[in-house]
Amino acid sequence: MVKEKYLKFQPRVKQSQPLMDIFHKVELATWNFIIHIMSDSETIRSVIQESYVLIEERTRMRYILIIFAWACAGLAIGFILGFLRVLIG
Repeated sequence: MVKEKYLKFQPRVKQSQPLMDIFHKVELATWNFIIHIMSDSETIRSVIQESYVLIEERTRMRYILIIFAWACAGLAIGFILGFLRVLIG
């Protein structure tokens, strides 16, 4: 009974079919143009390629910084433990 109620639901504002056809044609033409530009333009290709390289280097740089932070922490802990050993022993 509940399903029938939802199946009968109609939107308040109906879009006319010719208007929707125009919107679909404009959307398809826009995407066709964008894909054509992206595949033929050397500038767009180089920008996309450089953005991938930048993202890849960011990830690599993050790993390098994490390793450096761990190394600094290990060095600091080593100095502190060595200093405490000299003071205590």
